[in-house]
Amino acid sequence: MNTRNQNARTSAFASRTTTIFTVNVNTYSGGGTVQGVIIDQNFRDTLTELMLLFDFYAKGDYAALKTALTYDRYTSLSRALAKLGSTDPIYLELKNSTMSSLQGLQRAFVQNTQLIDTTDLYNAASERASILDNMDKLREYLTMLNSQSSSSVFGDYTISSSVPALIPPEYLRYIQAYGFPQDGVFDVTKLGSI
Repeated sequence: MNTRNQNARTSAFASRTTTIFTVNVNTYSGGGTVQGVIIDQNFRDTLTELMLLFDFYAKGDYAALKTALTYDRYTSLSRALAKLGSTDPIYLELKNSTMSSLQGLQRAFVQNTQLIDTTDLYNAASERASILDNMDKLREYLTMLNSQSSSSVFGDYTISSSVPALIPPEYLRYIQAYGFPQDGVFDVTKLGSI
């Protein structure tokens, strides 16, 4: 067999103050290398929290994910990751992977929310479209429209809201500096630096 067998084994959370990640890479021929990286407590806490969020996502518990991954929490995690510093290339790779993972989780959550909204709109549109295929439903619908006064069907409407739109200052600075993200997912690196 010519393919290389690579197994990665990670021992994490070795102590309360530091964590050592050890990665073993074994090839089919039996050779291997071992590299260790010391992870500080702040990074450890951030990783632990991210694992909880990913667990909610993996289980499909979007209600718990929605409660846990608020924009305030996303901002806080972004800042925590932005503050982490080390010159060790493996540490930087772990940090960058973690930042990308957080951003990917947020994007997946936003896409899931859009999917639910789109499904609801599709179901509502399908129900309305089914009226055209059923003469009894169409007559009932037209009768209902005719029974309403013309002002309620075709009148002018004014919509107002008593709920003010509040934008947290860090998001306002982000939008001023970089514009609103096209897909609604704020870049972790840029948000963390604000």
